Amino acid sequence: MRKILIIEDEQMLANMYRDKLEREGLEVLTAATSEEGFQKAKAEKPDAILLDIILQNTNGLSFLWKKQDDPDIASIPVIAFSNFEDPKVKREALTLGACAYLLKTSHTPKDIVSQLKSCMLPENNPNENNPNN
Repeated sequence: MRKILIIEDEQMLANMYRDKLEREGLEVLTAATSEEGFQKAKAEKPDAILLDIILQNTNGLSFLWKKQDDPDIASIPVIAFSNFEDPKVKREALTLGACAYLLKTSHTPKDIVSQLKSCMLPENNPNENNPNN
């Protein structure tokens, strides 16, 4: 079963996305902060991460910076999603390895599930072909 980590500080949204992903047959972990998400990513090695950009205390970009420097989790695909529409932030998230940057207000949960599945395809995720994974 594929495992997804949702890093989202708004509990209602985290629950909504968790429910939708679980109905799609995915195992779902959640974290409310960047640091909690980083620790869960290291411990659980999810197949993909759904990352809110605006988080309490730190932001999703700081998670991406830290993730890219950690060889244990650097190759896990990430979809950044946010209500924050700023081309500079989007460009930075994509530069830091996000598969996509989606606006919450412009994408349904179904769209996000589709994007997650796309990011987990072997050609989009070099970690997928790693027999040690």
